[in-house]
Amino acid sequence: MDYTRVCDVVRELLEHNRYKLLEAAAYAIATTLLTTFPQVRRVQVELRKPHPPIPIPLQWAGVRVEFSRDETP
Repeated sequence: MDYTRVCDVVRELLEHNRYKLLEAAAYAIATTLLTTFPQVRRVQVELRKPHPPIPIPLQWAGVRVEFSRDETP
Protein backbone atom coordinates (compact mmCIF):
# COMPACT_ATOMS: atom_id res chain seq x y z
CA MET A 1 0.00 0.00 0.00
CA ASP A 2 1.30 3.42 -0.95
CA TYR A 3 0.42 5.50 2.12
CA THR A 4 1.80 8.64 0.53
CA ARG A 5 -0.82 8.25 -2.20
CA VAL A 6 -3.51 7.68 0.46
CA CYS A 7 -2.50 10.94 2.16
CA ASP A 8 -2.50 12.76 -1.17
CA VAL A 9 -6.03 11.54 -1.97
CA VAL A 10 -7.33 12.62 1.45
CA ARG A 11 -5.59 16.00 1.27
CA GLU A 12 -6.96 16.68 -2.21
CA LEU A 13 -10.48 15.70 -1.12
CA LEU A 14 -10.41 18.02 1.90
CA GLU A 15 -8.77 20.92 0.06
CA HIS A 16 -11.31 20.89 -2.79
CA ASN A 17 -14.52 20.30 -0.81
CA ARG A 18 -16.21 21.93 2.16
CA TYR A 19 -18.10 19.92 4.75
CA LYS A 20 -20.40 21.34 7.41
CA LEU A 21 -20.27 18.14 9.46
CA LEU A 22 -17.35 15.99 10.51
CA GLU A 23 -19.52 12.97 9.72
CA ALA A 24 -19.88 14.08 6.10
CA ALA A 25 -16.13 14.57 5.70
CA ALA A 26 -15.36 11.19 7.30
CA TYR A 27 -17.91 9.45 5.07
CA ALA A 28 -16.43 11.12 1.97
CA ILE A 29 -12.91 10.07 2.95
CA ALA A 30 -13.93 6.48 3.67
CA THR A 31 -15.90 5.99 0.46
CA THR A 32 -13.22 7.70 -1.64
CA LEU A 33 -10.50 5.45 -0.23
CA LEU A 34 -12.57 2.33 -0.88
CA THR A 35 -13.29 3.33 -4.47
CA THR A 36 -9.77 4.62 -5.23
CA PHE A 37 -7.87 1.69 -3.79
CA PRO A 38 -9.47 -1.64 -4.80
CA GLN A 39 -7.04 -3.60 -2.63
CA VAL A 40 -8.44 -1.96 0.54
CA ARG A 41 -11.08 -4.21 2.12
CA ARG A 42 -11.92 -2.11 5.18
CA VAL A 43 -11.32 1.47 6.23
CA GLN A 44 -11.68 3.33 9.52
CA VAL A 45 -11.57 7.12 9.51
CA GLU A 46 -11.34 9.27 12.62
CA LEU A 47 -11.55 13.06 12.41
CA ARG A 48 -11.12 15.58 15.22
CA LYS A 49 -11.83 19.28 15.22
CA PRO A 50 -9.88 21.19 17.87
CA HIS A 51 -11.82 23.66 19.99
CA PRO A 52 -15.18 23.32 18.22
CA PRO A 53 -17.40 26.41 18.14
CA ILE A 54 -19.94 25.25 20.72
CA PRO A 55 -21.00 26.82 24.03
CA ILE A 56 -19.08 24.38 26.23
CA PRO A 57 -15.30 24.22 26.48
CA LEU A 58 -13.98 21.14 24.69
CA GLN A 59 -10.46 20.41 23.54
CA TRP A 60 -11.87 18.65 20.49
CA ALA A 61 -14.96 17.08 18.96
CA GLY A 62 -14.61 13.99 16.85
CA VAL A 63 -16.22 11.26 14.84
CA ARG A 64 -15.16 7.80 13.68
CA VAL A 65 -16.64 5.83 10.80
CA GLU A 66 -15.79 2.35 9.62
CA PHE A 67 -16.78 0.68 6.36
CA SER A 68 -15.88 -2.54 4.70
CA ARG A 69 -16.05 -3.01 0.97
CA ASP A 70 -19.28 -5.05 1.38
CA GLU A 71 -20.99 -2.22 3.30
CA THR A 72 -20.22 0.65 0.93
CA PRO A 73 -23.42 2.19 -0.44
